[in-house]
Amino acid sequence: MNKPCQHIDPAISISLSVGNKIYHIEKPSEENTKLVVDLSDPLTPALKKRIDKLCPSLRYWEWKGVPHNPAEKGYTCDKCNVVLIFPNIKNPHL
Repeated sequence: MNKPCQHIDPAISISLSVGNKIYHIEKPSEENTKLVVDLSDPLTPALKKRIDKLCPSLRYWEWKGVPHNPAEKGYTCDKCNVVLIFPNIKNPHL
């Protein structure tokens, strides 16, 4: 995988080091977002703590979801417009 952003790359590496997998990478049609990286497993409290400590420039967010789109949590690099998404439940397709 090409490195999408120097600020979010450490968060991706940390996530992969604990067994998470990249499920999907997308270049959305929205002009403001350069790249979206979807991971396979939920964001655990321990992983969130590590990312928050090592990647302070990232903005953390939570989305409650709607019936046709499940809830998710993630981080956004506002400098590079790259988004990292964790599902609230493990992806059953992996």
